[in-house]
Amino acid sequence: MRIAVCGKFKSGKTSLLNLLFGLELPVQAVTATRLVTRIIKGNGSYMETEDGTRTKLATDERNQLILGENNPGQSPSAGIVVGCDSPLLGEAGEMEFWDTPGLEDTAELTEITMHALERCDLAILVFDANKFGSWCEKMTLENLQDLLGGNVVYVINRIDLLNSEEDFMHVKRSANYLLKEYGNEVVGHGHILYTSASPEKSDISMLYAFVSKLAGDGTLRQALCDIAWERRMENLRKKGVLLKKPAACPLSGQQAGTAVVLDDRQICFGRDPVQCQVLYQDGTPGVSRVHCTLVWHAGRREFVLADMNSSYGTYLDNGMRLIPGKLYFLKMGEGFYLGDVNNKVLTGSIRA
Repeated sequence: MRIAVCGKFKSGKTSLLNLLFGLELPVQAVTATRLVTRIIKGNGSYMETEDGTRTKLATDERNQLILGENNPGQSPSAGIVVGCDSPLLGEAGEMEFWDTPGLEDTAELTEITMHALERCDLAILVFDANKFGSWCEKMTLENLQDLLGGNVVYVINRIDLLNSEEDFMHVKRSANYLLKEYGNEVVGHGHILYTSASPEKSDISMLYAFVSKLAGDGTLRQALCDIAWERRMENLRKKGVLLKKPAACPLSGQQAGTAVVLDDRQICFGRDPVQCQVLYQDGTPGVSRVHCTLVWHAGRREFVLADMNSSYGTYLDNGMRLIPGKLYFLKMGEGFYLGDVNNKVLTGSIRA
């Protein structure tokens, strides 16, 4: 499940994520970064390009990129991946959080964030309590409501900086009135969390409780993912985009150049005509009798690839060899190869 944390520049998004996951991502940016930072289950930091290639980053390099200090001509489609071992990401990494550029700052940053939101299942929209009424335009709320089918939770941050209890009650009344019509039956209507991310007086108990519940409730996560997926499909239909089925296209072997539709089945690659649906002739360099399997994960909307203890190995596009029996998730359009780069397989889709 992909959760986007979004909001205007300097609303405290990154500070909240630091507190939530025990990270030390930099927050003192003068200008907003153009890159999305993904927090996932794992270790280390990486630069990830659109084709899935990852380049390991030292902490200083990562921070410079986040702050926009070392970003010469970097494509906005690239992103930063930060590994974290928090239980709030799920026992096996079922959730990941995306820290996005500021909404409403510039057209470019807003476009990058909206593109990220199109690939996410839930949005956490962060407001600055002191500026709540100044930028909370209806259009932003309407866009998120339409994009995610109401899968939006609202955070009113920096309540500790309000001058008085009276100011807090005013913000609370305004938020309840403005946001009550947004949301859905699963996430709730006008689901508002109040937080403070300041070092002197931090309080993220409401946010922590919500994320903790989400991490431990697979049924709730699946319900939200289903809503987001159906809304994406509906929006595509409105645009006249033909819906497609997931497929794999081997570039060599007996079915070279043809699309093998996965539907709900697992397909096997190799030389054994009984067990394999994608066949290679005996003697094909690098290909075992039963080499690897591929299946479409409807919940994650990704392909799942596994090496079946092949003699020559299964490799991702970036040359990384798969650990036999371990599951690897591929986005639509990513490829892999069997033993030899000449045995490449592309993933994609065909028209339904």
